[in-house]
Amino acid sequence: AGRTGIECFDDWVRELRTSGYLHNHTRMWFASIWIFTLKLPWVLGADFFLRYLIDADPASNTLSWRWVAGIQTRGKTYLARPDNIAKYTQGRYQPTDLATQAPPIRQEAPYPARPIEPLDPIPKRSRVLVLLHGEDLHGFEALPAGLDIVGTAVAAGNNHACRWPFGNKAKVFIHAAVADVTSQMESTLRADVRMIDSLNPHELAEQAQTLDVQCIVTPDAPVGPIDSGLQLLTHALDQHGISLKRFRRAWDHAAWPYAEKGFFPFKKRIPELLQQADLV
Repeated sequence: AGRTGIECFDDWVRELRTSGYLHNHTRMWFASIWIFTLKLPWVLGADFFLRYLIDADPASNTLSWRWVAGIQTRGKTYLARPDNIAKYTQGRYQPTDLATQAPPIRQEAPYPARPIEPLDPIPKRSRVLVLLHGEDLHGFEALPAGLDIVGTAVAAGNNHACRWPFGNKAKVFIHAAVADVTSQMESTLRADVRMIDSLNPHELAEQAQTLDVQCIVTPDAPVGPIDSGLQLLTHALDQHGISLKRFRRAWDHAAWPYAEKGFFPFKKRIPELLQQADLV
C-alpha cells in the first residue's frame, strides 16, 4: 500500500500501481529494499511486480529478483545505497536507515543450463492454421517457407490452467496488441483471421475443422506460462486429430547456446551472430 515510511519506496509503490511501470534501476532499488531492509520474502516481491507491471516477463522478473537476493548468481547480490539513489534521482530522494549489507538470503546452486529442445519439422506445402500468442505476436516473419496458410488465430490469453497475463494493466496492454495484430492480418492476409481470448482447444479445433486443417503451427515459447499452455493445448488438440507444431526463429536457435550466464558474456557473441547470413 506504500506505507513503509521510506519515502522513495512508497512513491515507487504508488508509481508502479498507477502506471504499470518502473525504470530498471528503480526496480533494482525496490527489490533490494524489499529484501534486505524490509526483510520480506523475495517471492512476494516478484509476485507484486507480476501483478502490476505492464511488461511483467516471468523469466526476467523472476531471475532479477533471485539475482538481487543472491540466489541466482553465487556471491552476487544487489545493495540499494542511499548515495546511489540520491545521485540518480538528482537529489529528489535521500533515504536513511537502509540496509548496509546484502548477504545472500541462502546458498543455492543455480539451475543447470540445458540445450534448446529440437522441434518437429513441418513438411512443405502443409495446409496449416497459424496460431499467434502473447510470447510472439510477430511470428509470421519466422514461418517456414512453402506452407499453405489458410487461417490465423491470435490469442490474447493463455490456457485457463496457466495464468497469464498476470495483472489487469498487462491484460489491457496485451489485448490492445492482439487487436492491432488481428487488424493488420485482416487487411493483408487472404485467409480466415480470428482473435480469440485464450488458447482454447475447442475453439481452435472448430476453426481448424472448418478450414479442413489437421495441423496448427505456432511460434515456440521455450519456457514459462505460454510454454505450459502450449503443452496442454498440444495434448487437447490430439484428441481432435489435430497436431500442434512449433517453429522457431533462426537467431533464437543460434543464440541459445551462448545464453548461459548474464548479459555481458552473451554480448561478446553478438558480433559473430550478426555475421551469420541466415540471421540477417
